[in-house]
Amino acid sequence: MNGHPAFAAVVLALLCTVGGVVHSSAASQPSTTLALTTQALPSAHPSKVMLMAVARAGSRLVSVGENGTIALSDDDGKTWRNADQVPVSVTLTNVAFASQQIGWAIGHQGVVLRTDDSGQTWTRQADGVSLAQIAVDYWTKEAANGNQEADAALENARYLLEDGPEKPLLALSISDEQHLIVIGGFGIAFKSVDGGKSWVPYIPLQNEGRLHLYGITEVAGNTLIAGEQGLLLSGGQALQSPYEGSFFGVISDTTSTVVAYGLRGNLAVSADAGSHWQAQQAGEAGLTCGVLLVDGSLLLGNQAGQVFIARNANGTFEKVDWQAHVPLTGAVQTPDGDLVFSSLAGIVRLPANQLSVTAQNTGVTQ
Repeated sequence: MNGHPAFAAVVLALLCTVGGVVHSSAASQPSTTLALTTQALPSAHPSKVMLMAVARAGSRLVSVGENGTIALSDDDGKTWRNADQVPVSVTLTNVAFASQQIGWAIGHQGVVLRTDDSGQTWTRQADGVSLAQIAVDYWTKEAANGNQEADAALENARYLLEDGPEKPLLALSISDEQHLIVIGGFGIAFKSVDGGKSWVPYIPLQNEGRLHLYGITEVAGNTLIAGEQGLLLSGGQALQSPYEGSFFGVISDTTSTVVAYGLRGNLAVSADAGSHWQAQQAGEAGLTCGVLLVDGSLLLGNQAGQVFIARNANGTFEKVDWQAHVPLTGAVQTPDGDLVFSSLAGIVRLPANQLSVTAQNTGVTQ
């Protein structure tokens, strides 16, 4: 694996760092909830800590990571500073924006944060305790109304409530400033239709084993979710997967191509919005992040710091002749074509000229 630890390093970063998932007990809950009420301390070097995701908010880049770190850049990732106000100190796992100003960050202990000023300040909208209680209340009412799916969902919701606020949120999908879905460990999934002011469980998922949900995307009007043990869901229903190992994310283009990526370079690729899938391979290390480029290409990064690119829906992923030598966790493209990655060692940059030269060398049509 090129001298790097297995992708378990990234999973541990998501689930077992400060504020992460631990084996629950009544005695452990006070220590795990402290981070929900403790404001994040500014980092001396916010671009050099463990960062789990990066997103664009208009002309600003926003990256999130350990201990509530939220790093901001107004020069396309060349320099970074801390956000002014982050109300929690849990590890944040993902971030996305509906517009230049409005966005959300999620993380350990079920945290959902919202910003209305491009990431400068944040407010907490939900956490694992409040979401679990919402799920119990919701499914109790559904059971009373005769919903046949409610009993199993209520049992899971009660488990979440009793277990404390420890379950991490890992991925989110934002349709607009009002509609968003958050998913995470142990099959948790919630949606909001009012910008995060209120939440309800996302539609019942065909996930009886409460498998971890790692990635979500919208393609051709469908909501697709990818998770562990080859789990692929569309509209909440399980799909036939070409791979039985874990998927750690899923990306799509603007038409109907969707790619789920996971352990040991394994891919599931669909050209028809998830109706049919084919197995592919991109390297040997766990694939940890993906991004749709401006030209329509799909780009993936892995745990070994390698990058792969597919130039068209029917093409295979070709390795870029560049390596970060750190596990990559997120990616965004700048207006000049550079790639800015978040990683377990901070921000990493891939210049556009290296990306295009590699595409020519590998014989990929641009």
